[in-house]
Amino acid sequence: MHDSVLYLECDAQGSQTLLDQLSESEPYGLSECVASGAPLRETIQPSKKRRLSILPYGHADLEATNLEKAGYIRRLFPALKQEFDITIVDLPPLLRNEAAIHLLREMDQVLVIVEANRTKVEDVAQVVELCGDVEIAGIFINKVTRRLPKWLLSVLGKTS
Repeated sequence: MHDSVLYLECDAQGSQTLLDQLSESEPYGLSECVASGAPLRETIQPSKKRRLSILPYGHADLEATNLEKAGYIRRLFPALKQEFDITIVDLPPLLRNEAAIHLLREMDQVLVIVEANRTKVEDVAQVVELCGDVEIAGIFINKVTRRLPKWLLSVLGKTS
């Protein structure tokens, strides 16, 4: 078992954050750290889950380009690796964000997330190619809907 895990959000696409999902407050995060130069330690939020800390993306409106932000985040990794046994980095979609590709090179492993019935096989192949020498730990398919055949639903006494 690992002693300490950090979840680092690098995706600011307006989706619900992990802290939102855990019903915990998110006073500030990575974007505020980038914008103001605030100490990294002040932006890492302990969670109610044992051994899990979260560095949320935050709410600051950054004027820096994606590549400038990526450069700043890349410089954080050595300190994070010293402090945490595992750092999970939530990157924006690789094919839509050039900065994510630069951050990818800092990863030890990658878990590729694809959306069921939406992500094209060619896109997955392109992401795998972008990973280069970075080990792919797996490919996770999210938003899968399970549909049981009507005959099985009738056997189970359920209606569709």
